[in-house]
Amino acid sequence: MAVIFPNSSYIVTDLVHLTARSSRYYGGNGLNFTYWYDLIVVLMFVWVGLLLGFLSMYQLQEVIYKRVGRMASWIFVLAGCALGSYGVLLGRVYRLNSWDALTNRSALIALMQESVSRPSLAFCMFFGVFILTIYATLYYLINTRTTRQSS
Repeated sequence: MAVIFPNSSYIVTDLVHLTARSSRYYGGNGLNFTYWYDLIVVLMFVWVGLLLGFLSMYQLQEVIYKRVGRMASWIFVLAGCALGSYGVLLGRVYRLNSWDALTNRSALIALMQESVSRPSLAFCMFFGVFILTIYATLYYLINTRTTRQSS
């Protein structure tokens, strides 16, 4: 999960490419068909990526819940969302890749020190709350259905 989860939430930031190329999408009659096509394709990848990332987190949370307890499992989720949002910051803003943790540690440490700032903290908090909200919603939906079936 350490490499897969932040990469799954990183896909959300690919939506920036639609606004970065916005002049390409406007024609004489408003938005072109290509904008809607690109938006739907990116959103499908975002949905699948988030779903797979959150399902892997859910499975790990269940293991932690059974072995250590509910509080520890939710601490794990909070830590995962916080670290995931920081991973997205390092990838999208500072342009690091997952393998830089293994191959370029000096650059990673330097950029981690550089990333300690108010805007970086705001980004991490905002993005962390975003992914935590989606995860909590999916968690609720999964457990509500499980509770209904067992009743």
